[in-house]
Amino acid sequence: MITRKLGKLLRGNATPFQLFSACILGSMLGFMPGMTQASGLIVVLTFALLVLNANIGLALLFFGITKLASLALMPVSFKAGQFLLDGPTRGLFQGFINAPVLALFGFEYYATTGGLLIGTVVGIIAGFAVVKAITGFRKKMVSLEETSEAFKKFTSTGWAKFGTWLFLGSGVKKDSYADLLNKKMGLPVRPMGIVLVLLLAVAGWGAVQMGKGPIMTKALKDGLAQANGATVDLENAEFDFKENRLTITGLAIADATALDTDILRAAKLEADVGAADLLRKRLRLDRLVISDASHGEKRSTPGKHIGNPPKISEPPPAKEGDAKTMDDYLSQAKEWKAKLAKLKEWMEKLSGPKKEGEGAEAPKGETLEERLRRQVEQLGYANVRADHLLTKSPLFIIGELLAEKVRVVQLPDETLDIKARNLSTHPWLVAEDKDIVITSSKDSVGARILLGGSTTNTAGNAFDFHYRGLATDAVASGIKFGGKTPISGGTMDIFAKGTWKNEGGMVVDLPLAVTLKNAKITVPGGGETTLESLNIPIGIEGPLDNPRIKVESKAFANVLAQAGMQKAKDLIKDKAGAEIEKALGGKLPGGAKSLLDGFLGGKKK
Repeated sequence: MITRKLGKLLRGNATPFQLFSACILGSMLGFMPGMTQASGLIVVLTFALLVLNANIGLALLFFGITKLASLALMPVSFKAGQFLLDGPTRGLFQGFINAPVLALFGFEYYATTGGLLIGTVVGIIAGFAVVKAITGFRKKMVSLEETSEAFKKFTSTGWAKFGTWLFLGSGVKKDSYADLLNKKMGLPVRPMGIVLVLLLAVAGWGAVQMGKGPIMTKALKDGLAQANGATVDLENAEFDFKENRLTITGLAIADATALDTDILRAAKLEADVGAADLLRKRLRLDRLVISDASHGEKRSTPGKHIGNPPKISEPPPAKEGDAKTMDDYLSQAKEWKAKLAKLKEWMEKLSGPKKEGEGAEAPKGETLEERLRRQVEQLGYANVRADHLLTKSPLFIIGELLAEKVRVVQLPDETLDIKARNLSTHPWLVAEDKDIVITSSKDSVGARILLGGSTTNTAGNAFDFHYRGLATDAVASGIKFGGKTPISGGTMDIFAKGTWKNEGGMVVDLPLAVTLKNAKITVPGGGETTLESLNIPIGIEGPLDNPRIKVESKAFANVLAQAGMQKAKDLIKDKAGAEIEKALGGKLPGGAKSLLDGFLGGKKK
């Protein structure tokens, strides 16, 4: 009953210090956004509440009130965080964010830092109000006890005592109200609280050691699923503190754009962990080896979406020429956009935003305020971080990644080798080259992606890709050609070499060189003819998930015209040969047939 809780405060022995500290600590805890964003602060504030001789009941009351208030005031906390992290105290908090131990407090989150300020202010105001109210009550009670005989007579009656007990409780007051007014501080610490904190620390360490496998497995599984946007299965994850080695077994990551398949399945992952970075809330995997991996395998149970899918970008404005959108060319444009949007999201996470200040240019056309507004819309106030304040090393980095002989459903006769260097969340903090290299066992598929410029790599973000021997029908069947496919059969070689940049999103400039080999071309009004080789230049420009596509239609038209001319020659030759054979009453001799082929031109193969 609330009145009884209130009565316990009014009639208890709590000193102003105990009341004031309870209000501040309860309010500060209430304004923390969550364990993900402020784990270190929450632990420290909780331990402080237990150690300091604060009134636990009052602290819990204010925690509940301020937690509800913090949800409504989250935009205010965020703005306060902006003032602290990007304002006059930026240098101070930048030091906290990058310092050992303090880095675990979550100061890089705007909602955490702002919530700490708002919670402190609210706690101080509430503390003064509570202390004043209770002190005033006690003064009034002293006055009544000393000067009012009527009050003494009233409080001594049985029904008055019963009413007081019913609504205000029995109270815990041992001293008179006059004695309570003289107590300002009392014992500042709670001896049992110190013992409890030590026991909790020991128990927590023991629980981590005994259950570190299940605890880490669940934490890693949930984190990967949140980052992937779809189900992630994980048999076990364990960290060896002596060897600084992380071992993961039974990993299966569902494809967020095709939930019945796995984008990656691996029997085992092993990584050497940089232990020194853990106290700075950095995770460095010096070498990550993925064993017995596959891509594109069907799942026994379809995965589920987690969170919201990435938003599809708007296509860039049309320019002069015949550049069109994916919807104009692809019959499954929606599916392709979803896949490319997911790839774009991962690439942006790996390349990271450009660093603000210190000579680095902000993303073109987007200020820091605009970037924060965009991230708030995507992630929510609680999850936006001041990444530009990170120094020395990224929050997460893989020094070297190696996955050999990866099986791919689409390449039944080949395997892939994947190598990557210095993949991180904040590439500007890594001086070494950052890239991903993929090669197939027969070199039919290969790619190299450069992730962000560095002091040793002036090429910036670049993309180099090839696919040799791709079946033409596998691609042509998904291309719109006004209801009819003019190209079929044979194979195609695709070569792409271009650049990309992060301007509020991943934007590509990717010229493609497509070469068709032994493909059948449908000539308007003339049937089919087979060409040995057909080169089609294609330009892709704009957001990766919704670019504009320009096909060199003039070159394509010239090829079709040549194909039509060749078809006409073939028809004329066949007709002429048949007429001559009819006149001669037999087949043409070899020499005569060669002469006719030379005059009209042989059939293209």
